Parts: sequence; C-alpha cells; structure tokens
Amino acid sequence: LKLQFLYLIGRFGAPPEMDRPVSRSGRIDPKVIDPATDLPKKATEDVNAELRALFNRLSVFSDDDLVLEAMAYVETYTADAAVHEITEATAAFLAESMATRGTMVGMQRAGLSALANIATAGDRLQDVVVRKQAVGLALAAMDTYPNDVDLVYKAFDVLATLVANNAQAREEVSNPICLRTIFATSQRHRGNVDIQFGAACTLAGAVMNAPATVKTVLVLDGLKQLIDGFRNAARAMKATGATPAVIEDWQRVMEWTQLALRNIVRSALVTPELLDQTDFGKFGECVPVDELKMQLKFDVKRIAAK
Repeated sequence: LKLQFLYLIGRFGAPPEMDRPVSRSGRIDPKVIDPATDLPKKATEDVNAELRALFNRLSVFSDDDLVLEAMAYVETYTADAAVHEITEATAAFLAESMATRGTMVGMQRAGLSALANIATAGDRLQDVVVRKQAVGLALAAMDTYPNDVDLVYKAFDVLATLVANNAQAREEVSNPICLRTIFATSQRHRGNVDIQFGAACTLAGAVMNAPATVKTVLVLDGLKQLIDGFRNAARAMKATGATPAVIEDWQRVMEWTQLALRNIVRSALVTPELLDQTDFGKFGECVPVDELKMQLKFDVKRIAAK
C-alpha cells in the first residue's frame, strides 16, 4: 500500500492547453509557459541563483505580475533539485498571495501549480503550506471556478499530494463541505480522466484509516458516487477510438477508485446489509462493476468475521 501511495507524489500529467494573454507589464503570462518547450534546461546552480534573486525582489516589490512570475518559476523549475532554495517564508508568501488575490483566476491557477510542487518538497514545506490553508485555498478555487478544467486539475494535484502525506490535510478534507465540493466537482467533470484520477487519489487518501471521514462519505452517499465513477471509467476504457494511453489512464482511475472503496469497507462501517442496498447497476451490464461488487462483499464478510 505504501508503494501505491508513492504514485500520488508525481504529477498527474499535462493539463489541457488554454488560451492565455500576455500580462500588462509585457512579460509572458506565467500560465502559458510550457516547461517542455518554452523554457531552456537550467543547471541547478543557475536555478538556485535565479530563485534567490526573484524572491529578493519579491521582498521589496509584490505587484501581481511579479507574484505570477514567481509562481510560474516555482512551478517550472522546482520539480528538480532546486526545491531546497524555497524557504518557509517564500512558501507562506505564495500561499498568502493566493488568498489575498483570490479574484484573479490566473493567480489561482499559477498559485495552485506552485503549491503542488512545493508540497512534494518534504514534510517541512508541506507543513508550512498546510498551515497557510493550502487545502482550503484549493477547495475554494475549485468551488469558485468549477468549470475551469485547468484550475480544477491543479487543485486536485494539490489536494491529492497533501492528503497522501500530511495528517492535518487529511483532517481538513474530512469536513463535510470539503467532501461535498470534491464529489460535486468530480461529477461535473466525469469525462476528464486527469480530474477523475485526482479526485480518486484524494478520496482514497482521505478515507484511509479515517472512520470519521468514512462516516461523512457514507452520509453524503459517497459509496454510490464512487461506484458510479468506477463504472464511468470502465465504460470510457471501452469507448470507440480509445487509444492505449487513454485506456491506461482510465485504468488508473479504476484502480484508485477501487482503493478508495476498499478503504471505506475496511473501516468496518459498511455492513453487508448496506452493501446489499447499494445500487451497483444491473448484473452483467458492466463486468468490472460486477467484479468490484464481489470484491467488496468479500471484504465486508471478512472484516465482519474478525
């Protein structure tokens, strides 16, 4: 299980492209930067020096364009060895910038990308961004801009990474309002494999060894919603024209959704009677769902026998 959760630390894959303008200062808006094509590879020492210079400027000037530039730089280059150059103060500043400039969707996108990278930098910086309400910022951005696919993708990137690695983040996500937002956003984007994967990873981490969270998920009819998500992924795999890469992506969604469901069942809060009352659809209509139902029934009986 530990090895499975290491998948969460990586990125979910390239988000959809979006049209984005040049900023008012004439700089390229950070949200259009494609690290694979638009920015050259840099030596670690060069990245470290540029990070220090950029953050020194931020300590004096903090206009919107400069903050966006800093967020884009963090997103682009800190996936490498330069993460250690981000201080706790800088991580806190970037999180606070999202909170104080919340009406700018571009700031939210760039900030979420930066926070996602910072969240992979180890316990120290994870604790900083969680204390600065990274979970709440991601959920608020998702709730405010629910149709922005790029932003929702980035928000789930933050949530999945933090929930997998930080106990305080898991506790915050257990709030009914937070879980309701996660389920509603996932349903809104049923056809987007990256968002479905992010939601499945977030929920699998949130309910792991967390009976209180499981209880809330059950109250919100989360069991059925996860089963519906599993069925949706199974059907997407069989869709006409699905490429091997697309099939593999949906397979990952199914695996993490199944993990979330099995984590719920392992809490011992799901009885055989509750599972019998849950709608899995008509038998034979979707073979993977039939197999999932048998697996969950076996898990429930095994736990009840203990």
